[in-house]
Amino acid sequence: VIRIMERKADAEVSCPLVTDTLENHAPQVPAELPNRLAPLASKLGDNLHFACDLQDWILHYSLTGMSADQQNTFIKDVMCDERLWLPRTGGHCYAMGVQRVDNGLRIYGVMDDEPQQRREAMEQLLARYRHL
Repeated sequence: VIRIMERKADAEVSCPLVTDTLENHAPQVPAELPNRLAPLASKLGDNLHFACDLQDWILHYSLTGMSADQQNTFIKDVMCDERLWLPRTGGHCYAMGVQRVDNGLRIYGVMDDEPQQRREAMEQLLARYRHL
């Protein structure tokens, strides 16, 4: 079975519901991961920022060098970008989420159709906001 991934050509840059919720608040990002991601998270380190297996994936993005305000703005901007959630809203991933760790942000997907395909898209999205 071959599944052709769809790309939403007219993706919005922001998700209005999330933007309205976070507009005047610092983002509240969970510090915990679902238990099934613990083995993948344990593989992450200084030299490995993405790990996946046959169904799940996790990406670590360092926020080192950013002030607390810059980190909060970065996290809010990334979380409000509709493109972050496309694997989930497009039906390719059962669940997605974010985790806040010391000087970093982790983004993960659970029961994804093609977990190995998420790294590039997520890194491109994060890079868009790193330089703002």
